[in-house]
Amino acid sequence: MSALFVTVLTLLLAYPLSWYLAYVAADQIKRLMIVALVIPYWINDILRAYAFRIIFGELGVVNTILLGMGAVQAPIDFIRSEVALHAGLAYAYLLLMVFPLYNVMANQNPAEIEAARDFGASWSRIHRRIVLPFAMPGVAAGCTMVFMLSAGALAVPQVLGGPSTIWFTELIYQSFFESLNWARGAAYAVILLITSTVLVIVFARIFRVKIGELVQ
Repeated sequence: MSALFVTVLTLLLAYPLSWYLAYVAADQIKRLMIVALVIPYWINDILRAYAFRIIFGELGVVNTILLGMGAVQAPIDFIRSEVALHAGLAYAYLLLMVFPLYNVMANQNPAEIEAARDFGASWSRIHRRIVLPFAMPGVAAGCTMVFMLSAGALAVPQVLGGPSTIWFTELIYQSFFESLNWARGAAYAVILLITSTVLVIVFARIFRVKIGELVQ
């Protein structure tokens, strides 16, 4: 369920950003934003995870701002509540959601949107009836990649997860390398593979795209 939540969160963050890049941003602004999105990925995943742990820690930036504004009376434990974990995973895979969406949206004919505006359609109706149906292959591809990588993540959950947080990949790792129970580890790995495959097929059915379109 956590991987699904991360996928939905990443989609909600990436959709308006992709829309802005495809339809609104000038070429120079677009290049600067793409560079700004890519540069953080030059840093190792573990270092980025520790950075998020510092940001969301009890004495971190987020709690400092909230305490300074008087919004809370005591620091919030973002680590134990898994807020830091979900934010860290969404940030880690945001680019993999933005690029498929942007590639699809950039190929849409702007005249379709202009015609809808001329006929008085609201922006919400334009997104629901014109942009989103056209962007479905990008949505499906992005959701598939983000879900698969979130479900298979290991380093980030180990760094940002709370004491009670046990990611499924951690169970696999513990079975193989701590308990030395290779049979159980292999069984868990097969369960993860089958579950992920089934959910990918479900994604394709929900978004009404063919499996082949997810890898294009």
